[in-house]
Amino acid sequence: MNTHDELIKIYSGAEVQAHLIKSELEKIGITCIIRDEFQESIHVGWASGIPNCVDLYIMEQDKEKAEEVIKDIEV
Repeated sequence: MNTHDELIKIYSGAEVQAHLIKSELEKIGITCIIRDEFQESIHVGWASGIPNCVDLYIMEQDKEKAEEVIKDIEV
């Protein structure tokens, strides 16, 4: 495993926006993971995090391509 095999957070914010970004990134072959700390914490019996706020993770090696896509979406 090299240093480019690590997951990095590329976006943090509204769940709807995260799913839009994820969809666009997957169209160009970038695998994504959405993590919702608020929903995860409810499943284990307590609430932490912010409702409707999620984090989007990608592989570090895809960072440059992903940033371009995100920049175009957020304009």
